[in-house]
Amino acid sequence: MLLAAASAAGPCPAAPNPAGGAALPRVTAGFDPDPAREPDPAGDPDDELRNACADGDYAFVLASIRGETGAAIEAAERITELRPLHFAAGGGRPHVAAALLFAGVAVDPRDTVQQTPLHHACELGRADVVAVLLAHGADLHASGGIHHYTPLHLAVQNDHAALAATLLNAGADRDARERHGATPLHFAALHGRATSVALLLDRGAAVNDPTTRDGYTALHLAAERDHVDVVRVLLDRGADGSRIDRRGRTALDLARARNAPAVARLLDGNDADTDADADTDAERPARSESRPHR
Repeated sequence: MLLAAASAAGPCPAAPNPAGGAALPRVTAGFDPDPAREPDPAGDPDDELRNACADGDYAFVLASIRGETGAAIEAAERITELRPLHFAAGGGRPHVAAALLFAGVAVDPRDTVQQTPLHHACELGRADVVAVLLAHGADLHASGGIHHYTPLHLAVQNDHAALAATLLNAGADRDARERHGATPLHFAALHGRATSVALLLDRGAAVNDPTTRDGYTALHLAAERDHVDVVRVLLDRGADGSRIDRRGRTALDLARARNAPAVARLLDGNDADTDADADTDAERPARSESRPHR
């Protein structure tokens, strides 16, 4: 389960450090210095705290850390096992995340599908939260979700290229494989993320590596999904159109089977009319498949 709480925008002041000492760094989103709620005598204080973390109610979180609300700062939801830090990460609340971490919560708790707060922050593009989590030692290589993907997989899948660069700079594995042997490059190619594809290739990702289950290269995945821009980037960076998958098909075979004429012309070396005839990836409706189950 992913968290979709909206993040407040605009500059904010440095936040007090609940552990004492220097104030937390100034960030650009997610800080609400004023209380938005009072403890509800009839409510579940743990639920209230998780909601406060998602909403950025910093005062309520501090009150909970001080033991004034009756909430446990690491209490997990019964079904999802999401903890307050997951909610702060998904909601884009860096000051809340920092306060919880300074209070001693674990930086890498797992939800029901084994995702950490870093997974949630990377999927939703919460760069400020990612910076806080990394500063507190979050595991860049944690695999989670039903297909065991890393935070980098999720960042590039959703085209958070600047965030992906931050992860790579911190030591994330550009060639990490999920359950079916798909790397971040495969995820970016499948979802038509040309900027992220270029970033990964700039950082040395292997352009022709296949997935381990069905032998798809990034070019196969981009061609099958009719992502012209990604196919062009891959070809420019040395992708081999003659590679075959485990069923003996090339990327061109997949493009023809999917009725993707612009991609087929590009792969066939006849790119003269591609731009005129093809929708761009930005204009084309998104396909429903979310993982390269290949």
